[in-house]
Amino acid sequence: MRVADDLLIDAMGKQWRDLRFQHDLRLQPPGFAIHAGRSRLGLWMRGQRTISMSREHCLQDPWLDVVETLRHEVAHQVVDEVHGGGDTPHGPLFQRVLAELGALPVASGEEPPVVGRVRKLLALAQSPNRHEAELAMAKAQKLMIRNRIDSARVDGARGFVRRQLGEPRRRQARWRSSLASTVATHFFVEVVRSSVFLPAEADWGSVWEIAGRPEDVDLCTYAYTFVERTAERLWEAHLAAHPRASRSRDRFLMGVVLGFRAKLEATADEARREGLVLVGDPALDAAWSTRHPKLVQSRGSYRVDAHFHAGQAAGSGVVLHRPVTGRSGGGGLLKG
Repeated sequence: MRVADDLLIDAMGKQWRDLRFQHDLRLQPPGFAIHAGRSRLGLWMRGQRTISMSREHCLQDPWLDVVETLRHEVAHQVVDEVHGGGDTPHGPLFQRVLAELGALPVASGEEPPVVGRVRKLLALAQSPNRHEAELAMAKAQKLMIRNRIDSARVDGARGFVRRQLGEPRRRQARWRSSLASTVATHFFVEVVRSSVFLPAEADWGSVWEIAGRPEDVDLCTYAYTFVERTAERLWEAHLAAHPRASRSRDRFLMGVVLGFRAKLEATADEARREGLVLVGDPALDAAWSTRHPKLVQSRGSYRVDAHFHAGQAAGSGVVLHRPVTGRSGGGGLLKG
C-alpha cells in the first residue's frame, strides 16, 4: 500500500492537536516526519522539534496503536518543553507525564483464568435445548459479575488494558454504536468512539476503543463480535422471508441489539436479587477520565416499525454459545 507521506503527516498533526486539546497541554506544534522501518515506531527529536513516525507502523497497525505511539512521543515533548528535560529518557518524570496523558497498554496475548471458566460455560450453551442454552449463558454472566466483584475487592489497583472493538469504518451504523454501548455496560469496560485515519481510503472514519481489566476486555470483545455476526445472519434470514424489507436493515439490526440487551438486563436483575451487586470501579473511572478528560456523551434516536420489532424478537433469542478461542489484532475473538 502506497500512501503519500503528507497524508500521514496531516493525520499526525490532527491527532497531536486533539491530544493537546484533551489534556490542556501548553505546547507549540512540532514538525512531523515519516521514517522507514519498524525499529523505532516513533521518535521525538528535541533539537529539530520534530516527531517522526514509522511509515510501516502507520500503514500496518491499528490506528489506535499509532495514536498510542504518538502519545508516547508527546510525553517526551512535554518533559523537554514544559519541564525542562528529565534525568533519563524514560525516567520517573517521563513515566509521570505518560500517566497524566492516560497511557494504557494494549491487551496482551495471555488468557486470564476466568476467561477459560466462562469459555467452558459458553460451550455448554451450544445445547439445542434453548432453555439449557440460556441457563448456561446466564451462569456465565453471573460468573463474570462475581469475578468483577471479587477483583474490585481483592485487587483494586490491578492494571487496565485497552483494545480496539470492531472494525474501523467511514460510517458506523447506529446499531453498532448501540451494540458497543451494550456490551461495554454488561461486560464492565469503558468505551469511546474514536476518530481514526484510514490509510487505504485516505480518509477518516471511526472505531470503538475499550478499556478495563484484561478478562473484561476479552469477554466484551467476544460478545461484540459474536452478536455482530449473529445479527447479520439474522438479517439475512429476515430478508429472505421479506424481500421488500431491504431498506429496513438498520432498524431490524437495532431491534436485534436491543432484544439482546433486554436479555442481559434480565440476567443482571436476577443477579442483583441474588445479592450480586456491582458498585462501580473507581480505579477504572479515574483511569478513563485521565485518558479522555473531555468526553461528550451523546444519544441517538431510532425509528420503530414492524421490522424493528421482528429484530427485537430475534435478538431476544440470541444466546452467547461459542467458546472464546483466541485473539486477533482487530479485537475479534472468534475463529472462522
